[in-house]
Amino acid sequence: MNVANGVEGTDAVNMNQFNAVQSSVDTVAREAFAGVAADGHAKPYARPTAAS
Repeated sequence: MNVANGVEGTDAVNMNQFNAVQSSVDTVAREAFAGVAADGHAKPYARPTAAS
């Protein structure tokens, strides 16, 4: 059985659409973590101070 691509917000997705989204998420995560690895470590968050 074949299922067409979902178009409307209430349509179901088929596996091709699902796999494409998963691939995009994997790519973004890989690139984001590569940036942290290239830097060696994540920098600590610097808490802003209130202006006096």
